[in-house]
Amino acid sequence: MYRPVHILKTIITLFLLVSLCLITLDVSIAELTLNPDSNETILLENLHIERTSNSSEHDTLTKKLITKYPPLPGQHILGIGEGLSRNAFYLAKEFHVSVVAIGIAEAIREQLHESEDSFDLPVRFLNKKSTEVSFSNESFDAVFSSGELIYLENKQSFLNRAYNWLKPGGKLLFTTFCLDTEPLQDTAKVQFQQRNYFPNSIKELKTLLRMTGFESVTALNKETEILKLLKSSLQQLRQQKNEFLSRNSEANYKALVEGWKGDIERIKKQQQTWTIFQAVKPGAGPLSKIYAQGINTSGTLN
Repeated sequence: MYRPVHILKTIITLFLLVSLCLITLDVSIAELTLNPDSNETILLENLHIERTSNSSEHDTLTKKLITKYPPLPGQHILGIGEGLSRNAFYLAKEFHVSVVAIGIAEAIREQLHESEDSFDLPVRFLNKKSTEVSFSNESFDAVFSSGELIYLENKQSFLNRAYNWLKPGGKLLFTTFCLDTEPLQDTAKVQFQQRNYFPNSIKELKTLLRMTGFESVTALNKETEILKLLKSSLQQLRQQKNEFLSRNSEANYKALVEGWKGDIERIKKQQQTWTIFQAVKPGAGPLSKIYAQGINTSGTLN
């Protein structure tokens, strides 16, 4: 017969095991940081996305982009990236479109905590990466991607899939960092490797877009806007240093700070750009004439 003390020990052990399983099933960025076996490159990539995208400046910039290059009412939109996932309800409500949003879990959780009115909007969230999803050909009128391509080594694969997902006359709009400095400096190499960045030049991406079959390919640099976002992210991290270090290492803090400082320096020296790309899938779709006009290079995000 079991003694009460043995029963109590058994209950405590089972409780701890169940708790450990539950924690493991819902791994957060903070928990990844405390795991010594975590892949540092993936960790820093996630931290960089989290710290950059979870800011009012990032939301403001995303909404400016959407407003500058708006979809038309009734369109079916694919939004890829943290910024677009965070603003999926805004996109659906303000422009009367249906949205499929691909983004990380944090963005989705924030969207689902908004007002109950948002639940009636035609928005679908997929908590996956763009490389993990598949859609039927000609499913979307437009594909918007914010900051996703810099993390993709095989950009041609993404462009091929986006091309197939678009209807004839549909638009691809994406933003990404571009690097036109050759050879790449050692400091920049380290910072890009830490974030899992795979940068291309503007010329390379325009060539890839045309090789994929896109037409009316345009590229527009927006240095002022991205510098404001980077400086804001850097200032916010410094102000929240103690909180950050309570969940992360000093090495991660230094990597984020030095990485953003490097971005700012390279952009000021015109060695690195933040570029808006727009391209149109050929065809007789109703939007082809509108999208073929391309980007107004004299326009500003205001």
